Amino acid sequence: MTFTVLLAEDEQILRDLLVELISPLSLDVIQCASADEALGHLEHKAVDLLLSDIRMPGHLDGWELAEIVWVRWPELPVILTSGHMQVTAQQMPENSVFIPKPWKLDVLYDAVEHCVER
Repeated sequence: MTFTVLLAEDEQILRDLLVELISPLSLDVIQCASADEALGHLEHKAVDLLLSDIRMPGHLDGWELAEIVWVRWPELPVILTSGHMQVTAQQMPENSVFIPKPWKLDVLYDAVEHCVER
């Protein structure tokens, strides 16, 4: 079974880096440059994990995208990331996690693998 990750990150270099970092996990990755684009994908294609930056330009930011996911697709795991803010576990639903930038590879792997195993 192929595990599909929807990656929402506005900075191309960081999108490319994340894809490279998680490539050893053999995941199918759909890349989006905005939360708005990611929402469009979610409405038309099922994915197994949303991995999103929080601060992004556009109508929606990553946090607003996550809030929509938590309501419309509550079973979908969400990994949020940011280098500009901190999020506590109490602010996140049970199947979601926050990872601060810069990423620690073991923390990123653990979070993604936990979602894959669900």
